Amino acid sequence: MKDTIKPILGQSFGEILSVDVEFIEKGNTYFEQNVVESPFLAKIAAVNGVNLKEPIIIEYVVDKHLFEEAPCFKTGVKYSLKCYEDIYSMGNPIDWSTTPNQFNYEIHHRIFLRSAD
Repeated sequence: MKDTIKPILGQSFGEILSVDVEFIEKGNTYFEQNVVESPFLAKIAAVNGVNLKEPIIIEYVVDKHLFEEAPCFKTGVKYSLKCYEDIYSMGNPIDWSTTPNQFNYEIHHRIFLRSAD
């Protein structure tokens, strides 16, 4: 199906992946400054040991249940972590057949970071 939302890192949402990640400063967009809750964005360079042609920059959430203590990530440092990808929505969808250009409803990808082991 052409209009299906697909994961960008793995084969399916929720799949546990090993990633090489570096944290970067958020940009100056409204979304990054006011909606993204994490202090940085994740720049994924490799997935399951395979280097990506181009890094993927994605929003992340720390899965606090899977870290013994809250991690203190720093920009410019490369980490090897586990993660899984999911999506979330913002706003309230309305009837797409009558209003195809909805600007008040969005779907976003993000990853949940877990410890490396």
